[in-house]
Amino acid sequence: MVYMDEAQERETIAKTVRAIEQACGMTPVGWHTKSPSTPRNRRLLLEHGGFLYDSDAYNDELPYEVVVNGQSHIVLPYSFDTNDMRFTNAETFRLARDFST
Repeated sequence: MVYMDEAQERETIAKTVRAIEQACGMTPVGWHTKSPSTPRNRRLLLEHGGFLYDSDAYNDELPYEVVVNGQSHIVLPYSFDTNDMRFTNAETFRLARDFST
């Protein structure tokens, strides 16, 4: 979404919501883009409706509130400590015994 124009981003959000709704029978209430959110991205999420939060921030460990166009929105920061990406680096825990050791 980082390199998309606004129309592409808007359509991607709509298609994603439709796909999740068809597969799960309900619409998502949160969003994770895989890259830091932009003010435009949060605005489009709020315009689309139904999103209570996004996880597109990497700047904190605790949830916080932002105001976008006068609307309150919750940010649940994404922590690399709880991501499986940490296991791709050879300098980290790979097995349970590595953690306990």
